[in-house]
Amino acid sequence: MLREGLVVGSIWVGRGEVGSFPDKLVKLLQTFADQAVIAIENVRLFNETKAALEQQTATAEILRVISESPSDLQPVFHAIVKTALRLFHVSQAGLALREGNSFRVMSKAVPGQPIAGPFPDLIVLDTDANFPSRVILNKEVLHLADWDVIDLPPFEQGVRDQEGFRASLVLPIQRGSECIGAFAIMRNTPGAFSDKEVALMHAFVHQAEIAIENVRLSRETQEALEQQTAMAEILKVISESPTDLQPVFDTITKRAMALCGARIGVLTRVDGELLHLVAYHGASEESAVALRAAFPTKLEHKTRISARAVLDRAPVNVPDVFADSNYTTIDAARLGGYRSLLAVPMLRENQVLGTINVARAEQGLFPENLVKLLQTFADQAVIAIENVRLFNETKEALEQQTATAEVLKVISSSVADTAPVFEKILDSCLRLFTTDQAGVFLIRDDVVYLEASRGTGFGKSSRYLAMF
Repeated sequence: MLREGLVVGSIWVGRGEVGSFPDKLVKLLQTFADQAVIAIENVRLFNETKAALEQQTATAEILRVISESPSDLQPVFHAIVKTALRLFHVSQAGLALREGNSFRVMSKAVPGQPIAGPFPDLIVLDTDANFPSRVILNKEVLHLADWDVIDLPPFEQGVRDQEGFRASLVLPIQRGSECIGAFAIMRNTPGAFSDKEVALMHAFVHQAEIAIENVRLSRETQEALEQQTAMAEILKVISESPTDLQPVFDTITKRAMALCGARIGVLTRVDGELLHLVAYHGASEESAVALRAAFPTKLEHKTRISARAVLDRAPVNVPDVFADSNYTTIDAARLGGYRSLLAVPMLRENQVLGTINVARAEQGLFPENLVKLLQTFADQAVIAIENVRLFNETKEALEQQTATAEVLKVISSSVADTAPVFEKILDSCLRLFTTDQAGVFLIRDDVVYLEASRGTGFGKSSRYLAMF
């Protein structure tokens, strides 16, 4: 049976009589052989078409899940491993993502079981310990046709003994030049995966990379929108509170806490050598009591995160307060349930006006984008403080000019009498100096006389001081 010059099989017949088969029977058998080749080719084309259709359907299904999950990767990961399990007829399919120096299995598919993941345990990246680590750290495909003919690391030995794996194919998941995860299929029979299977695995990996990038862009867009909304809200409060800083500080503290994923938000002000707590949001009332008890505090560098930010004039990023021997408000940390802290100074022309602090339950440094975000909030707080200062200075200057104009007006209308002028001056003094006592004294014949007064304590006699 020939197909394009390649022998794909044969047909034979036998009989009890001696002698050659006649040519017409030979030709007939050749016709049957040709028909068999046609049947084989039809089945091959049908199976290839069916496989291609299944692959296209699977790809379309994954793309549909990607489009329906713009901010959630888990449904995409589940769809990928489920599809791989079905198309490759393997014993297991799994997808893992890198988390720092470890990786986490995000989704796993096993025949006859529900799709599982993400799993809580982190596995340390170690090329000598497990196959996914090799792929993630080396950024290379790992194709093993038979586990029984290679030296398995201890972790994989346990996997083989428990799961019975004999062959595996693991591909890296990349974002640019960075490897962020791995996608693997395993089966319990030895043998290399075909070129078509490897190519299809690459297609699945590419879809995972697309989904991860889509979610990243979606989250960045959402974060940017939330940040812009927060900035607009703070600016609105600033414009509505030209003389009152407390609403501004409260809003900044709440928004900083929310956007940084923190449990607690704090804002402090510097007053001479003391640091005062002026705004607090989040956690429990017990934590708030403990925190308020710690303020006001002296600007001693080693005892307070806020003080460090003030004295260093720079952000202070503490990954774990319990590991910081200089941190003294441990009771507040325990009650508040936080481990990591970030404090950013509020700077105006190199003068520190205070700090904005956030604390979260997780250990680890706050990422650089959140440090910059908190610095933006600090800048807005400085704008609010400066606005109130300028407003008050302008108001005071206007009141002083108004008082001066009023006195001048009385002078111009009382050229022969000083009493109205003195009365107007005293009225202005009471108002501008926020006092309830003022007086005007004149010297005549070396004696000081009380000419006009407001309030008590001046006595009834006009002769106030003798021999001035």
